[in-house]
Amino acid sequence: MCGVVLQDQFLPPSQRTSYDCEKTPTGPLDRKKLIEHINKQAMETPDIPEHKPYVAGTVRGKKVSGELWDLFNHVATCRTWDLVVQKLGTQQMNTALIQSLVCPISGPQGPKRDTWINKLPPPSDWIPPPQSARERNADEQIAIDLGDEYETALTDASQEEIIDLAAILGFHSMMNQDQYHASLLNKGQPVGLGWDGITKASQPKLYPVDPPNSTDPDATIKQVKDDDHNLTDLNWNNIKNISDEKFTQLFEALPENTHLETLSLTNTGMTDPLALKLAEVLERNTTLRVVNVETNFISPLVIVRLIKSLLATTTIEEFRASNQVNLRCSVSPDCRRSTVLGNKIEMEITSLVEQNPTLLRLGLHLEYNDARHRIAMHLQRNIDRTVELNTTSALANYATEADRLRRMGRASRNYTIGFVNHRKSLIVGM
Repeated sequence: MCGVVLQDQFLPPSQRTSYDCEKTPTGPLDRKKLIEHINKQAMETPDIPEHKPYVAGTVRGKKVSGELWDLFNHVATCRTWDLVVQKLGTQQMNTALIQSLVCPISGPQGPKRDTWINKLPPPSDWIPPPQSARERNADEQIAIDLGDEYETALTDASQEEIIDLAAILGFHSMMNQDQYHASLLNKGQPVGLGWDGITKASQPKLYPVDPPNSTDPDATIKQVKDDDHNLTDLNWNNIKNISDEKFTQLFEALPENTHLETLSLTNTGMTDPLALKLAEVLERNTTLRVVNVETNFISPLVIVRLIKSLLATTTIEEFRASNQVNLRCSVSPDCRRSTVLGNKIEMEITSLVEQNPTLLRLGLHLEYNDARHRIAMHLQRNIDRTVELNTTSALANYATEADRLRRMGRASRNYTIGFVNHRKSLIVGM
């Protein structure tokens, strides 16, 4: 068994053991003939005769008495194991125990502990090989003389000082996170968190609850209808009990609005009929850049409809619709909270996103790697294209300004000189 290595399903069968056949092959492998030869050899090989024929009700072999098992348990758990080691030596100890387990000494009463130990074979004359120079150097302990001052300081150091020193040296395994950060900030070690303290979990930090959204839906609807230039970000997040009439009024006013850029409707209880109206609005509005409808009651088919509406104007750069809740969850608490889109829906969303040249960010939970990879690659191409267009536009503006200054200053490189020359030409012309 010394040549057997750990079984690995990725290794071929020929490499799972260290056995190497040095014989040359006698010819090409013929699997059919090989199987026939193995079957023929198995049929012609006589069976090994039994030393004692089988008789019903007769025990063959040697019995293991209960007292012997007690002895083995005693050897494994008590100090008798040291006597066995002294009697056998480290080399023959395992072999003798295995042989005693397989072929125990049978008898009417069983062996006694002292008798069994005395009957063990004497230790062998095996001498371990000498260690190599590398092993001896590795085993040597290097003694560092720190001096009396440092020795005294380390001897008299308190537990807090040792923890601070361990934090400075980077021994993170000697302390927990609270001790490490306390030592870095010089706050001192908390009481009860030392090496002799009780191990317990750290208390979580308490953060203040977010204040409720103070946005007035009626006032913002009026601003959207009036096309107020001061309203560029409409945030209705986490506002409860917004009626369908208010959603309808907002969606009816959005197509004519030319200043609103961000529309946030997270956790507002929006359902499929309202989301379909929003999809019609997105096809007509030309100023919205960010739309967020996360944590609502929108089904996967309506999400596809919303993403499809982004192709009409191609002005929206960010769209988020993840964490949608199934309507059955309001009745049955055992249902799944997040709606699974499915492969068909995800592939359709991927196809629509790949047709959109302006979308830069998409907030959706996709299950399949193919959809995630294709959407990520397309969004990255859109981002690169946007950066390239912005760079080209900036260079064009710079060239236009440089040309204007060149004409103004008569090929002068300095704006001030060009302005002076321009004024001189006007005075001379007068």
